[in-house]
Amino acid sequence: MNQDDIIYILLLVSSIVFGNFYRTFDARRRKYVGFVVGLLISSVVSKYHTIHLIFSVCLNSCLILYTNRRICQILSFFFMFGYLIFVRMFVRVSGPCNMIQMILTLRCVGLSFEVNQAAQKQDNRSSYEKELLHLSFFDVLCYGFNFIGLLTGPYYSYKTYLDYFRFSFGQYANCTKATIEKFIGVPFYVVIYLLAEYIWPLNYAKSDEFYEERSVLYRLWYIFPTFLIFRMRMYAGLTLSECVCTITGMGAYPTVANNKTGAGPELEGYESLNVAPEKHEYDFETVRNMDVMGTETCVTFREGMKTWNKCVQYWLAVVVYKRFPSKQFRTLATLATSAVWHGIHPGYYFCICGAPFYMPVEDLWNKLVRKDATGPLRQFLDAIFTLNKWFAFSYMGTAFLLLSIDKIWKFYSSVYHIPYILWATLYLIGMGLNMTKKSTKAKEG
Repeated sequence: MNQDDIIYILLLVSSIVFGNFYRTFDARRRKYVGFVVGLLISSVVSKYHTIHLIFSVCLNSCLILYTNRRICQILSFFFMFGYLIFVRMFVRVSGPCNMIQMILTLRCVGLSFEVNQAAQKQDNRSSYEKELLHLSFFDVLCYGFNFIGLLTGPYYSYKTYLDYFRFSFGQYANCTKATIEKFIGVPFYVVIYLLAEYIWPLNYAKSDEFYEERSVLYRLWYIFPTFLIFRMRMYAGLTLSECVCTITGMGAYPTVANNKTGAGPELEGYESLNVAPEKHEYDFETVRNMDVMGTETCVTFREGMKTWNKCVQYWLAVVVYKRFPSKQFRTLATLATSAVWHGIHPGYYFCICGAPFYMPVEDLWNKLVRKDATGPLRQFLDAIFTLNKWFAFSYMGTAFLLLSIDKIWKFYSSVYHIPYILWATLYLIGMGLNMTKKSTKAKEG
């Protein structure tokens, strides 16, 4: 592990330990202490670059509070993403500082969209929406810099943040049990990560020896352990981040409220459940960022995307996908936003924007051969689709890790772009079979 990873893990573990005490504070104290601790963490990892974090949140606060609320969300979006790009290109901040700037971007832009939505209502505003329209400058700062989820998420809306102080759900949820259940997998992820990194280091895939002495098949196979290392690292970090939420009680709601990741309770009038909070069972589905078992056991690439970084996907859905004016280009706009959010390196665009070229192939063949299959044939096809899912994830994920155009092109050329050629061929064959199938049905009809 590099120095950034060690600092990152130590801060997350420290946040979990502190969070157990933080949960016992009264709401007012939690609000202020959470803000101070968040600033302290920012200062530790960012040092003098903390000024960029503070400046971006302060200016975004002005955009939300003092500009026309019909367009404040658009101004916020372009300013925060513009500043994120500026910091990466010209300031060269550390890894943990970059991650904090990423989370602040989601929180600030997400809040601006919540304010815009509340402002559009003429009447029948909820108490939460009324409070949104009377935000103070300090309220925005406290939300932006609250230490829970500050390092790498999960993203939670201002509504979830406000509920944390308005209601006592977090005081009655079994936070310790929920944290232990999540944390128990972390040592397992770390051990696999360290072992795989030792046996199949990524740096080897960048060496001359890898290209001169290894066969095409070996180089193509190497993408599987490389992506294993990447996802174990992500599992460990994101699970620890979720543990900070669960130990503090952030995102705890009664299970009967039908809670959804990112969105929170779907049950109307869930506020009334706070009358007798001790009578309910609770879950943390609202801040469930990574569905590890879902990712590992799902059959298709599309299902895998839905289980990965779920809170960020929720943000992308409500902020970009559902609001993008052109339905034709909304998917591309969403993926491009995700790529920009992840970084400025070409590898992010190769990886994230490559998904639309594979999913139509998978969808087509799923409809042709897997959808109606049963018994042993279905099991066999599930195994084939699962293998192809990991092949696609690993091949695109290699670009995410290699980052630069020259390294990506060198690797892809060394395997003769076989995956893309294979997917294009499968798509053409599938289209031919699909047309034949439709023609046969038309004749029979």
